[in-house]
Amino acid sequence: MTTRIQQAYYQEARNPSDNKTLIELATDIGLDHQRFSNDLLLDSTQQSLIQEIRLSRQLHADSFPSLVLKLDDSTWPVAIDYLDAQPMLESVKALL
Repeated sequence: MTTRIQQAYYQEARNPSDNKTLIELATDIGLDHQRFSNDLLLDSTQQSLIQEIRLSRQLHADSFPSLVLKLDDSTWPVAIDYLDAQPMLESVKALL
């Protein structure tokens, strides 16, 4: 589903925040249309989404993907290097 969402967003200029789009994409990959639609629209699903958004904002994870190290009550953003994990590991080690 993640791959299909990315394709829809980057290659087809579709909005993955739109429930109709998500339902269509789920159907594209063979998920049951009615079941996915029902599950997506459940109050518990919407509450989980709201909690995830709140946590992202609290952590200042403003881009996707984001990497944040949480130590006790402090959070530290870690710059993402898509080509080499070593700089990220060094940042984490320095913070520890």
